Amino acid sequence: MDSDRAVYRLKRWAPLMALVFGACDDGFGPGSWIAAPDTVVLYSASRAEYLGLGSALDIVRQPVGAVKIETAGQTGNWDAALIEVDGALWLAPAASFEGLASRARIAVLANVSWDELEQAPRDTTLYTAEPVLVQANTVYVVRSRRASCGLSQGYRYAKLDPIEVDVDAGTFSFEVIRNPYCDDRSFVPPED
Repeated sequence: MDSDRAVYRLKRWAPLMALVFGACDDGFGPGSWIAAPDTVVLYSASRAEYLGLGSALDIVRQPVGAVKIETAGQTGNWDAALIEVDGALWLAPAASFEGLASRARIAVLANVSWDELEQAPRDTTLYTAEPVLVQANTVYVVRSRRASCGLSQGYRYAKLDPIEVDVDAGTFSFEVIRNPYCDDRSFVPPED
């Protein structure tokens, strides 16, 4: 009778355990992923003519991409938005907008190349909740808002490499690589 109960419990919890441990190939570490960059274009949230276009970046969802911040249900479900201030483009973490409680932050890394940056900085003082000026030849690291990670919560990290900063058009296009695993700062997939 005890063995019947043990089998019943195992069958009952097996789907949950598969979900929890299924994200890892070997059960001891993150599974493999591909560090192929996605290309994203953001449209200035400061311009009325871009209403309905993607002006915010969401690095929690897969694939990473632009979202329309004025869409119902999107409030706080993004990490940074493109805005204009004094004729310049700025990338503003969600935390910089009044009324949004977000832990999203941005680090500006002007002295590191896209290819050299293999890991998001551990130094939390490098990340800001304030808008940062968008410039060519600068690598940005975005830390997401707190996100669901199976049975817990954590942050995701992405690195951005500007392709085009078009102040006249009010657009910012860039390549982005995001580590799909929570609290993993590496931008290099684990070896198989």
